[in-house]
Amino acid sequence: EPGSPTSLRAITNAVLLSNRIEDNARVHLKRTRVVHELFETEESYYHDLQLLNDVFYHPMRTMFEDHHSQICDLFQNIDELVDLHQRFFSELENRLEEWNITTTIGDCFLNEYDFTVYEQYLNGYTLALQTYYELIKIDPIRKWIKIQEHKKICRHLPLDSFLVLPIQRLPRYVMFLRELSKYDVSEDENSHIESAIGCLELLLNFLNESKRRKELAEGSKSPHTLKKVYVPKEMSFEIEEKIFIKEGVLCEIHPKRKTRYVFQFSDSILVANMEKGLHRTHVNSTYNLKLKQFKYSTTRIIWLHRSEIMPHAGNDRAFILTIEDKPSSAKRRRKSVLSGRIIFEAETQEDRDDWVTRLIESKNDNNYYHQLQSVVSDKFISNDTV
Repeated sequence: EPGSPTSLRAITNAVLLSNRIEDNARVHLKRTRVVHELFETEESYYHDLQLLNDVFYHPMRTMFEDHHSQICDLFQNIDELVDLHQRFFSELENRLEEWNITTTIGDCFLNEYDFTVYEQYLNGYTLALQTYYELIKIDPIRKWIKIQEHKKICRHLPLDSFLVLPIQRLPRYVMFLRELSKYDVSEDENSHIESAIGCLELLLNFLNESKRRKELAEGSKSPHTLKKVYVPKEMSFEIEEKIFIKEGVLCEIHPKRKTRYVFQFSDSILVANMEKGLHRTHVNSTYNLKLKQFKYSTTRIIWLHRSEIMPHAGNDRAFILTIEDKPSSAKRRRKSVLSGRIIFEAETQEDRDDWVTRLIESKNDNNYYHQLQSVVSDKFISNDTV
């Protein structure tokens, strides 16, 4: 009966349902626009990667074989990026063909696509630009690049404008996902999008940290210093792969009092024995430093992530290193790892403070880096890759 409570409730429910449908349709339309823009930019990006690979990289490598090494530095791992985005673009294309109000997009970023391949490209980008400016000084190469750039497919854009595209791509994914997160679709999709944003931001932090560490390594390695150290092969300590931080004379006052020469790297400390018969004041120019392969007390590698560093309370020139875990029997046989507690004394309090500050900074930096590595590997590398 018109005007009855039942009739009014029915009308109200119908209006609410109609409004809900309109709201859902509005959300779906806005979401569709974002996804279409994601797809279109991915299509453009993928084609530009193919262009770098097919128009520049492979022809250039064939034509200028004498500059093979430089050309590889210029394009880094472009082949891997092309392969990754061929698969990723295909995935987005499949989702769009079946697109409706329930189709998810966030889980595309959580599948088997290993975005960590960007690490090599990002780390090598500075070198790539340096190589580019070196190569265009070579007349035949410069002319050839100009011819390629003026082809219609290149849209008259310079080569370096294509080289920068991979650097910009991952942050754009985060931007698109943040826009998609504004539209509530389903609990699963919301969870996928938030997870994808978190993983990509973590990956970007990891890549930036990796690049920073690489640049630090290139600026901090001292061939003259590192050549002074002999490291037995069985100790598995690759000096040329280390980031050098600091070196100097320290007096070990516990467990045995002895003068050492210590090298600090970003992830470890290498304690070297100094040969007898040389005067201490001439250490930088005349000491022949080496590790005694068969003397455990004078052959030490201390890994910072397993250590605690603190100033000595009763000696303003000393600091304490406490190694958290004991070495395995195999490591003891190799005599390469110290366990327990070791106390070093510097010549001055200022020198002690400098050692402590640098060691703590390196330890914190190293712990953060390894945590990122662990989480990024779990999130982005498939079981087959691992």
